[in-house]
Amino acid sequence: MSVEREKGPRAIILQDVELRDVEDDLPIAELQGATRERETNDPTEADESQNMVAKLAQAQLTISKCDMLIAKQALRIDELERVLRKFIQ
Repeated sequence: MSVEREKGPRAIILQDVELRDVEDDLPIAELQGATRERETNDPTEADESQNMVAKLAQAQLTISKCDMLIAKQALRIDELERVLRKFIQ
């Protein structure tokens, strides 16, 4: 219904109802805008998440390399102990 066609108290009531509808739609529009902002921010959050995963993977790789070096050193120590025992006997 159009407010222009109505006259008198009914027109004022209809105008109030339409204004309330518009006011109710404003928070919805604001929420949709906030959702769109989040969607545009999501790629940066996804990038940050991927960066954190990459850093974690790099840290795990570094730890694995250190573990490998420690294992190699342990083997060398074992070999040296074996050679020393033979030499002492």
